Amino acid sequence: MSMMYLKPAIYKEEWTDEKLELEDIKDIVAVHYRIKSTDIDGKSRKTEIRRPRQVFHFLACRNTKATLSDIGRSTGKDHATVIHSRKTIYNDMAYDNKLCYDLDRLQDGVDARLGKALRPRYFDNHRSTNLSLEEINAIKDDLDNFVPIEEILEKYNTTHRAIYNIKQI
Repeated sequence: MSMMYLKPAIYKEEWTDEKLELEDIKDIVAVHYRIKSTDIDGKSRKTEIRRPRQVFHFLACRNTKATLSDIGRSTGKDHATVIHSRKTIYNDMAYDNKLCYDLDRLQDGVDARLGKALRPRYFDNHRSTNLSLEEINAIKDDLDNFVPIEEILEKYNTTHRAIYNIKQI
């Protein structure tokens, strides 16, 4: 099964019964991306601000029972922006390995804030124990060298066409 089909399935919608404020998630995201939490509330469309805002919307939907309007109001946006942010993050997870890694780290921060034990997700979704540091580093190296299947097929088809044309001559 291809990686692009596994990532969104792992990040299914879930929420917790524990009390978690939107400001807590905003602080976790701001610290991770090294920006001010007030930047998330701003109107900037720069990628270094827009992406953390989208990640905040995604995590807030996933970890709180707040309505889309409440989440949007916390950043000065409306519910439609929150929906768009959530869809954008889901779509980008299909090909952006760094985003998946960031989401894992941020979810660990949210879980720690709630006092939950850290649970395996993207890098270790099939075992009940966490991976060792060496295993995680090996997987990160593999992900950095990940080549989409479309690229492999395109190279194969180009090579195959060239060989076929040579045989024709």
